Amino acid sequence: MRNPNSWHPEYAAEACKRHEHNAVRWDHDDLLFVKVLCSTYEVLPLVKSIAAEIDDKKLADIAETVGEIEKQREAQGNRCYRKVTDKQRHVLAVALLEKFGTPRSIVKTAWSVTDQQIDNADI
Repeated sequence: MRNPNSWHPEYAAEACKRHEHNAVRWDHDDLLFVKVLCSTYEVLPLVKSIAAEIDDKKLADIAETVGEIEKQREAQGNRCYRKVTDKQRHVLAVALLEKFGTPRSIVKTAWSVTDQQIDNADI
């Protein structure tokens, strides 16, 4: 069975490079990109570890809920009525950016990709 909302490492590297390219070109905000990343299968464990590290029960609960929603959406597809809210994504994204600083750092940690893989990714 496939992991819910999982990204392939090459796709994550491409998305990161695309974000960095567009951020310079169109003044896109890092927070918007991290809001997309935060509910992926690979990034949710990072949020949970941040919550445990700073002993933040609310952050841990939000991360757990987001994981449950993604699992349900994977299982039910379009029939699933639950969706991750912008407020939930915002809380997770802020925690990730406070810990890692940049979307690139998050991508490197979550998918174990290198700067070179991101720089050489096709966009």
